[in-house]
Amino acid sequence: MTGLSQSRAHYVEVTATNGIGTGAASSPRMEAGAQGAPAAVSTYSKSKRRVTVRWDDPGASAAWITGYSAKVYTKARGGKKLGSCTAGPSKTKCRTGKLKKRKKYYIKLTTNTSLGGFTLAKRIKTGPPRKASAPKIATATRTGRTAAVSWTPPKFNGYLPLKRYNVRIYKTAKSKKVQAKCYRAASTDTCAMKVPKKRKYYSAVRVKNAKGWSKWSKRVKLAVG
Repeated sequence: MTGLSQSRAHYVEVTATNGIGTGAASSPRMEAGAQGAPAAVSTYSKSKRRVTVRWDDPGASAAWITGYSAKVYTKARGGKKLGSCTAGPSKTKCRTGKLKKRKKYYIKLTTNTSLGGFTLAKRIKTGPPRKASAPKIATATRTGRTAAVSWTPPKFNGYLPLKRYNVRIYKTAKSKKVQAKCYRAASTDTCAMKVPKKRKYYSAVRVKNAKGWSKWSKRVKLAVG
């Protein structure tokens, strides 16, 4: 099969046909190879001038994987190759040798499988680690005394893996007193918490990486559910 996208997963099922007809499809469907992890991030160490590339554990598709390779370039497209690193099928990161000093680097990450190499559609941009940008509240509602808040990830992760989110509930758009709060892992995007009374509230969210907490998002008024 040709013409498939390298930036998304595909699943395959097989049927057999004889003179009577076609039998049932194979089950479960098998993932066709494995793509480069969409949550991959890279970290540049300014002191050691090396880039560490990390990716998600492939889980069930690991049987197809033969290894990983990352190449470092000067530009998002084309550009000069500065370095590279490789890792075995059971690893989730690799680190380059020393690189020439630059403000930004672009990494091409490929998952090598028994069916060929699968490369992320876009190169991963990295540079000296910083705090992430603020996330954004997506929905905020209050039903009785339960506040439910969801958010979208920050546009900039600070060139570091995100660790966790912190959501707070306030009485007004400017008050400092916290009425309720919760912490959630970086893999989640919602939380529910109890508020003291049935009244108007505002919510805000921030995110943490190895450099610390981001700025708070803009406060959003909770809608009554």
